[in-house]
Amino acid sequence: MSPRRRSELFRLAVGLAAIGTLAANAGRLAIEPADWWLIVSIAATAILALEFPLHINISAKVSVASAVFFAAVLLLPVWQAAALVGGLQAVDIGLAAIRKVRTTRERPPLRAIGINIVFNGGQAYFAALAAGAMLSLGGVSARSGLSSAEHALVLVAAAVVMYATNVFMVALAVALATARNPLALFFDTQRLVYVQFASLYLVGALAAFGAVRWPWIPVFSIIPGVLLYHSLKQRIELRQDGMRAMERMADEVDRRDPYTFQHSQRVAIYAHAIARKLGFTAAEIDIVELAAKVHDIGKIRIPDSVLLKPAKLTAQERRVMETHPRLGF
Repeated sequence: MSPRRRSELFRLAVGLAAIGTLAANAGRLAIEPADWWLIVSIAATAILALEFPLHINISAKVSVASAVFFAAVLLLPVWQAAALVGGLQAVDIGLAAIRKVRTTRERPPLRAIGINIVFNGGQAYFAALAAGAMLSLGGVSARSGLSSAEHALVLVAAAVVMYATNVFMVALAVALATARNPLALFFDTQRLVYVQFASLYLVGALAAFGAVRWPWIPVFSIIPGVLLYHSLKQRIELRQDGMRAMERMADEVDRRDPYTFQHSQRVAIYAHAIARKLGFTAAEIDIVELAAKVHDIGKIRIPDSVLLKPAKLTAQERRVMETHPRLGF
């Protein structure tokens, strides 16, 4: 069985397990009291947040909807919160697929779309269910408040469990598709934004506790979420700007030296293809490709009299040319 097939079966199994768990516990869901104003406000806020994700690289993205989902787990009964979070995540994937079809005019296989919908909905469902179960066992909810340090620790643990469950399931799906270590992928995933993610869960907790007294608070929780969104965006853009600046310097070296014109671009293309073939993560592929583009950047400090000399280099000139790796480092 191919790695891609194993990943598809795993993702399908997660989705079907979530659907089965939801169906098996439909009775519990039915007897839980429903606060429809709260449910609708959480759903509307989450859909708005899901519409504006931040793409860290080709396959990883973050969304301020994490704050809304954690608030839902704190405010709603366990099974109700899990169903809402999983359903919203599945709807978001479905809407994204529709937008892609309209934009590209391409029709991806319905099987692939279906697997993505059930997997993303399923992993969000299980993440919310795990966090809700921990809060329930610890006797913590937005309505009961935090009456002790132990309750605060339970709250933090629930946030960690929700985040870790979500990320690990995604990492395991990627690991099965690329024959890599899922733990290595887990610790590498979204490493850039751990602090911002912690802030999102804090915003979600504050919104949940505030909503007990002011039911309209979840709607306005998007405001601090937007501030965190811009913080994430600026950090990612700063990183991308730095990468683009290095790429421009490498391009300048290529333009200076007609003998190796576009050499770095060709190396980058080969390096990218090799990294994908080896099953590197998207973040690792980005690093390999950038390294390939700038591997000759030290030549920018080599004098034109040496770099552009049409004749054979002297021994002294050869020693100067051979310093470019050290100068670039």
